[in-house]
Amino acid sequence: MPRETKYYDVLGVSPDADDATIKKAYKKMAMKWHPDKNPDNKVEAEEKFKEVSTAYQVLTDPEKKRLYDQYGEEAVKSSGDSGFRDAHSMFSELFGFGDIFGGGGFSFFGGGGHQRGPPRTPDIQFDLGVTLAEFYTGATKKLKVERDQICIGCEGKGSLKAGAVQTCDRCQGRGQEVLVNRPRPGVIQQSVGLCSKCQGRKEIIDEKDACKECRGRKVVKRAHILEVKVEKGMAPGMKVRFREAADQAPGSQTGDIIVVLREKADPTREEMKQSKTDKAKLKSKENKRAIRKPVLHRLQNGKDLTMEHELSLSEALFGYEIVFEHLDGRVVLVQSPPKHVTATEEIIAIEGEGMPVMDRNLEKGDLYIKLFIVMPTYEELGPTRAKLASLLPPVPSVSKEIRELKALEKRTARVFDMEMARAKQQREQEDRWRKRPADNDLEEGNEDGEPATCRQQ
Repeated sequence: MPRETKYYDVLGVSPDADDATIKKAYKKMAMKWHPDKNPDNKVEAEEKFKEVSTAYQVLTDPEKKRLYDQYGEEAVKSSGDSGFRDAHSMFSELFGFGDIFGGGGFSFFGGGGHQRGPPRTPDIQFDLGVTLAEFYTGATKKLKVERDQICIGCEGKGSLKAGAVQTCDRCQGRGQEVLVNRPRPGVIQQSVGLCSKCQGRKEIIDEKDACKECRGRKVVKRAHILEVKVEKGMAPGMKVRFREAADQAPGSQTGDIIVVLREKADPTREEMKQSKTDKAKLKSKENKRAIRKPVLHRLQNGKDLTMEHELSLSEALFGYEIVFEHLDGRVVLVQSPPKHVTATEEIIAIEGEGMPVMDRNLEKGDLYIKLFIVMPTYEELGPTRAKLASLLPPVPSVSKEIRELKALEKRTARVFDMEMARAKQQREQEDRWRKRPADNDLEEGNEDGEPATCRQQ
C-alpha cells in the first residue's frame, strides 16, 4: 500500500488503479470542477481543479508515482519537480481543444480563454551521474551546460537598424504554415509545420542588417556552470530544478533546467565478480587484515542497503567478525550472533546502517549482509582431515544390501564448472556455424534429403 492515498482519494480511485482508470476518473473530476462550469463558486472550483490536475500528473508519471507511493507528497515536491504543467492547458490538450497556431484559444464551457501571460521557453533536462556514496553523504556536483541567452549587442532585437526586422510575409508572423501534400490524384493531405521561410522565427531580417554578434538570431549560446546539490537520502530518478535557467528568448518567460539524478558505479569500490586469481589474492594473510570496500546496493524501498560477504568454514562454525568501510568512510565491525552456526546464503541484519531518510536527519534504514561459506580445498585440509573427521558426526554410508545389488551401477561425480560449460557451448555453436553450408548450396528437397521433382498429373 502507498504511504499516502491523498492523490488517489482526490480522483476517487484505488491505489491499484491502472492508467486508463486514472485518466477516466480525471476527466470526470476535471469536468465537475472546471471553473467555467462553476461560475458561482469559482475560487473553490479553481483550487479543486488544480488538485485534480496535480493528482493526475503525479499518478500518470511512473517516476513521480513511485516517489509518491514510497515517500508521500513531500518527496514529490522536494524532488525539485514541483513545476507542474498548467492545469488549464493540460485540460485543453486532453480534451482536444485549442488553436494550433497559438491563438487565444477558447473555453469549453464558453467565455474567454485562459491566457496565462507570455509564452515560455521549453524546459531542458540533463542526466547527472551520482554514486551511492554521494547519495549517502550528500554532495555538491558541478554541471556545465550551454543555453541561449539574450544577445547583449542588439538587446534581443536581431538588428540595430530601425525597421530591419519585418514580419514574415509567408506565415503572417505565426511561425507555422499549412503544408499540402498530394500523394495521388484526387487526394490532398494537409499538415502543419514550421514556416519554410522564417524557420519558425516569425520574422525576417536581411542578412546585411543582422546583428554581427548573434547574426539576427537575437540569442547567443553561452556556457554556464550549475552547482547541483544532492541531499542526503535522495534516490535515483529524483530531480533538481533550476528556475528560469533554460534557454532565453525575447518576449518569452525562461523555462527551467531539470537535472535528473542517475546512480552510477563507484570505481573506488571493490567489484564482487572477481577472477579466481583475484579471489586467491584476497584470501592471503595480508588482505585478510585489509579493510575492504564492498559494493553496496540500495533495496527497492529506497532506505535499506545490501552487500555480500564470504566466510570460511571455521568462521561459519565458530563465529566471525566482518570489517568494512561504509559509504561515509566509517569503519564498521560486525560480530556474529553468540552460540550460532552460520548457514550458507544466510542473511544478517544490521539496524541503522542503511541509507539516511531524506528530510529526516536521524532516521536511517538497515543493512542486510548475505553470507556465503567458502569450503576449504582438499589440499588446505591436509593432515587435519583425519582429525576433523574424528570430531565431526560420522558420514552416512550406503548399506551392504544396496552395495551387493546386481543392478547397481557406480559412477564418479565431477565438479561442474559453469564457466567451462559456457565456453564449450560457445565453441560448439561456432563449429556449427563454420560447418553450415552456404545458402546458395542448399536445394529444396523432401524429408529424406532427395531433390524435389515435379509430379505428373
